[in-house]
Amino acid sequence: MKAKKLIAMLASAALLFGFAACGGSTSSSAPAESADVSAAAEETAESTQSAESTDIATPSTIKDGVLSVGVEIPSPPMEIFADDGVTPMGFDIDLAEALGEKLGLEVEFNNVAWDGIFDGLKVDKYDVVISSCTITPEREESVDFSDPYFENYQTISVMPDSDKEINDIKDVNGLKVGYQSGTSADEYLNDLIDAGEIQCETSSYAKMTEAFSDLKLGRIDAVICDTPVASSYVKDPEYGVVIKWTQPSDPEYFGIAIKKGNTEMADAVNAALKALQDDGTLQRINDEWIASEED
Repeated sequence: MKAKKLIAMLASAALLFGFAACGGSTSSSAPAESADVSAAAEETAESTQSAESTDIATPSTIKDGVLSVGVEIPSPPMEIFADDGVTPMGFDIDLAEALGEKLGLEVEFNNVAWDGIFDGLKVDKYDVVISSCTITPEREESVDFSDPYFENYQTISVMPDSDKEINDIKDVNGLKVGYQSGTSADEYLNDLIDAGEIQCETSSYAKMTEAFSDLKLGRIDAVICDTPVASSYVKDPEYGVVIKWTQPSDPEYFGIAIKKGNTEMADAVNAALKALQDDGTLQRINDEWIASEED
């Protein structure tokens, strides 16, 4: 399997402008569910107050010293719940809390269905979206993005007892393939179908967990999704899925979504990301949550 790699260096100015795009198409009709999940636990507040002083200006749109973050949970390993079923954790959760620390802000999470996550940003329901958001030209039409913080590839996964031979994306021809609606996997697969390059039966799901549940039950043959998501199901003994194919080139990049035109927020977030890159925090978060090729 090709593991996800944390970008070794944040984008240069040219790369920044090349990738600073925003909000894509969604194909699911599932209602946008919204439940506020506060992550301002006591230890988070303490670490925030003890954060190193920075020269990063607090955006004027920030209210009451709180960075409000839109996420979709669960989407392991990027966003999951702890055993209590309430406390958010994962790569993006740790990133958001580290970002808040650099900005001198407490962090509050809003758990929102993917279908409505960018809409909530547009109406100021939260300040940013940190939820494995792929930077795409289509999305830049409706939201802005930070510098990229993660390099991503699409994968095809099957259950370990599957007899399906998949060595290329075209090998899904004739199979039942599941994906989460409105994601880059959705776009990637359906673009190939629309171009006539593959022919398969598709099933869209509101949540990634639903797709893997149907995979386990034999209702679909394969799941297409981001590499970190697939790798978490490889490591999960309940599933033990096998990644049969990984996108060989043209990776995607994850960025923090910001309301269109909020340059104050974009500047602050990019400065904080750079600080997290420089002090090794981004690499530490990557090492904790993302499986390496040796795992």
